[in-house]
Amino acid sequence: MVDTEHDALAMTATEARKRSVDAEVELIAAVPRTPDQLEQDAFRLLDALNTDVADIALGATVACNLEDSIIDLLFTVEASSTAEIHRKMSVVSDIIEQTFADDEVRASTTPSDTSVHGALCH
Repeated sequence: MVDTEHDALAMTATEARKRSVDAEVELIAAVPRTPDQLEQDAFRLLDALNTDVADIALGATVACNLEDSIIDLLFTVEASSTAEIHRKMSVVSDIIEQTFADDEVRASTTPSDTSVHGALCH
């Protein structure tokens, strides 16, 4: 017989140990992009994140600075340890790099309270 009260308490304790890190990745185009191109890049990135790492990059959203050809990516990562946070951020970084492989994206996604920057080269 399953002790549901015990299971619920154990799950609550596990959830209480989880850490939540808000990440911001700024992708800057090395060559200016038209507004349409930048929006397509942003949608391509968001689609890849929602398809491949929706369970890691929680609540992923993008915003475009059309004047400066910048894509801001915001998401949250939850994990039970700092090492797990770094591992998950690495997975997200890999997806970003794969998404823009032909465009030579360089991005660092180390979690911190400050912005993380990358370069989107076209």
